[in-house]
Parts: sequence; C-alpha cells; structure tokens
Amino acid sequence: MSYDRHLPFLQQNKVERMKYSIIIFLFLSTVILGQAIEVSLDSLSTLDDGEFHLELLTDVAKEKLILPQIDTNGIKYFTLFYSWKTSNDQDVSVLVDQRQDRDLLYVDRNNDENLSNDGEPIIFLHSQNKQYIDIHSEPDIQQVVRIVIYRIPEIADTLKPLYFDNDGNLNPSFAKNWGGMKGDFNYTGAKGTFYCDDRNTLRRGKIALNKIIYDIGLFDYSNNGLYNDDDDLLIIDLNRDGKLKYSNQNEVFKLNDVFIIGESNHELMYVDTYGKKLSLVKTSKSPTNYFLQYIQKQTSQLQEKNIINDNFWETVFTSIEGKQVAISDYKGKYIFLNIWGEWCLPCIKEIPELKKGFDLWKEKVVFLSIIKTQDINKARKLISQEKIEWPQFLMTSEIENRLKISGYPTNILIYPDGKNYLIEGQINRTFFELNIK
Repeated sequence: MSYDRHLPFLQQNKVERMKYSIIIFLFLSTVILGQAIEVSLDSLSTLDDGEFHLELLTDVAKEKLILPQIDTNGIKYFTLFYSWKTSNDQDVSVLVDQRQDRDLLYVDRNNDENLSNDGEPIIFLHSQNKQYIDIHSEPDIQQVVRIVIYRIPEIADTLKPLYFDNDGNLNPSFAKNWGGMKGDFNYTGAKGTFYCDDRNTLRRGKIALNKIIYDIGLFDYSNNGLYNDDDDLLIIDLNRDGKLKYSNQNEVFKLNDVFIIGESNHELMYVDTYGKKLSLVKTSKSPTNYFLQYIQKQTSQLQEKNIINDNFWETVFTSIEGKQVAISDYKGKYIFLNIWGEWCLPCIKEIPELKKGFDLWKEKVVFLSIIKTQDINKARKLISQEKIEWPQFLMTSEIENRLKISGYPTNILIYPDGKNYLIEGQINRTFFELNIK
C-alpha cells in the first residue's frame, strides 16, 4: 500500500494543496521573471503560400451514401480531405444541389456516410466566392476542422490568368491536366463543375520580443482539429514579411524544436489542445532543426547514388572572375557542388540554407557553386547581396553533361574516396549532418 492512502483526509488535502502551491509558484515565478511568454492565437486562416487544390464535381459519389429526401435529378458530388488521424474515412462526402442562383451543400459533417442527419444544407450563393465548412469530431465538439471552398481561389491577380478566364472557367490546358489526374480525359473545366479548396487550420497571433513584433501561428498539420499532435507545426515570421508559409521551411518548426527568435533561443512550454494559445520560454539549449531534418529525410528518399567517371577529375572550372581551377585540386575531401542559376526561384530560396550549411561545415567540406547564368551582372549582384563566400564557377555544356544535370537546383556531394557521390534537388542545412560521416 502507498503511504498517502494512510494519511488522514485533511492531512492528505494539505499535502495536495502544498503540491499545487509549488506548481503555481513555479509557473508564476517563470512569468514574473520574464522567461515565459504567453501568446493568444485569436484568428484562423489558411497558410500564406498562395497554393490551391481543385475538386471536380462528379455525377456519382465515391462512396455509398444515405441521401437526404430531395429531388436527386442533376445533383453532383465531391469529397473534401478531412484528416489521416481519424478512425473514420480520411475524406468527407458532399452532395451539391445546384439551383439557379445558389448551390445547396449537404456535408457529411459527422462522416458516417449518411447525409440525412447533418442538419440543414449550407447555402452557397453564386454571388459568393467562398464558403466555410466546419467538420466537428463526434466525441469532442471543440475539435473542429474548418475547410474553405472557393469558386476562384484567392491568389495573386497576376497568377489568375494562368488558370482561369474572365468568366470563371478553367483554362483549357489546365483543365485537361486536372481532368487527366482525376481520370476524366474529356474534362473542359467549365464554370460550376469544380470548386477550389484549402485548409483553414492555421491559428495566428503576434509576439513581441525586444520591441520587435513577429507573426506566429500553429498549423494543424494532421488536420484533425487538435493542435498539439506530434506532427503539428509552429510557424514564426522570422523575416517579418507578414507571411506564415509552409514553403518557407526555415520558419517552420516541430512543437519540440528549439528555435531562434532574434538573438535568443526559445522552446515551447505549452500548447493549447485547440490551438487558442501557446507559451514559449527562453532556453540555453541549442537549436534542434527537427523539422528541417524531417524535410531533408523526405527529400533524401529521391537521392541518387552514383560512381564518378574518371574523366570528371580532368574538368577545369572557370570562375565568374575568369580564374581557372582544376577540380582535382580538391580530390580527397568532401566536395559539395551547388548547381544553380540567378533566374531560378527555388535556387534563390535555397541560398539561406546553403549559407547556414556553409557556416557549420566549411571546415570539413569544400563548397563550390556552378552557375548557369542568363545575366552575369545580375548573378554577380545577387552573389554580392547574399554575401555568398564560396567560389562560383560558370556552367558549360561539357560540365552539365559530365554531371548529368537535368534540373535546377541540383546539389551533389562527392565523397573523399573520389568515386562515390550522391545527387539531389533542393536541400536544407541538415543535408550535411545526415550525409557526412
């Protein structure tokens, strides 16, 4: 038997009160000392990446459904992704009853394949461009996933003509591609035959550190209405451009990451289950880069491992300053070749990660870049602005063929044995710790 079970009732309560008092004291002391920062996440939005997904309306439902008591002539169906962390289906079915001035959306909110027990349909007027759909988890009413559907997505005006005409139809080539992916090779993309959808599951707030304000958000990556799952993400607008993007991966962190804001290291102390607030605390721990490691491991599944042809070591590179260097001068070391161009947006986005990798590994790895340039002056200016310290060599057709370059950026790591190398696309700073022994 445990000792506590033999305490008199009042004495037991006294012990419990002391325990809670100590916990409360420690928590308040942390806040008072300025070590814990609580952030309210009051707004809900999509990510700021500017991407969208298409859902085509079909004549037949993808799963067997119990239908509401309506005239089913001419009705359409589509599905919305719900979550891969659910005991039910990953997708939710929606019936669309198209009227003259509106669409009536019968949403399987409880995901039981029964559209007759989910309440009134959502009215989506033709004059509306977007509509929100909330899906509630049955056991927990606070566990809500919000999805937004659009007639035309909210993307940059300069991009819209690439995908849509002025009447809201899909451009023919874009419609053909999407139709092919969905198995409808005759799809024309007419207005009213599709919706665009996105996940409205980013909870946003602001944090002030050293008089600097940063946007900060929790992203429900698993899309199940809970924000403290092990695959959910913290996003911090470190460059202060007002955007919270999944694609800006040096601003994305796992919930157990240690990260840098300003000049201090921080970690999460608390995350509300439903994403309404979080608190973080300064720490002396080093940054962990768990998210970047995860991304790099995912990318590395596409790695190609090859054997270098002997004639590669006969290659002579010419720098952008006109200096000639033989690659054989570096044989016997780790050599990292970054193949890029000043015209290549993914190449430019990769530069901050390469610079961080260089700072961490320059003592063990020779960094070299080979640039396929369209505007040498623009390239020089970019290299200067970004303060890239390692040598830059000019691409030639001979080098491109010898290295088997098929896309930009390409990154190559040559091992000290001078024979083995691996080739990969875009990378981040953790590429080196995962591949250098």
